Amino acid sequence: MGAVDQAKEPVEKVRQVFLSWARYFISHKEEFRVMFGWGSGSNNADKVKPRSRESGLNFSYHYALDLLRVVLKDAPRAPEDIDRALQCLLTATFGVIAMAHSPSQFPWFDPEEMTALSIDSILSGWGIDPRGRGQ
Repeated sequence: MGAVDQAKEPVEKVRQVFLSWARYFISHKEEFRVMFGWGSGSNNADKVKPRSRESGLNFSYHYALDLLRVVLKDAPRAPEDIDRALQCLLTATFGVIAMAHSPSQFPWFDPEEMTALSIDSILSGWGIDPRGRGQ
């Protein structure tokens, strides 16, 4: 995660975590499909439990959760449940990726730009300036 490691401020690290996930899954369509059980015959029996730290996916989830906890600590409109806040950001990110991978002929905007706009909008709604320009 080069961009994440290079980010100095926690809010920029949070942004880069989601943008890194978006970049990866935009360019790895099949891995994205498998992760969500699309077309793989999955019955969701082995659903990942994000509250355990056993897998690499869970490590990434908890890394992002810990970063978000720092970012939301003094946010004026921070959600009370940080886990739910993280899942909101994940839903926005993965929703953009799902639309980018859909068979639709709709002319979607660039998915990485859409992910950045979605994440920035959510963070702004919580009273966080995602670009450090002052609220």
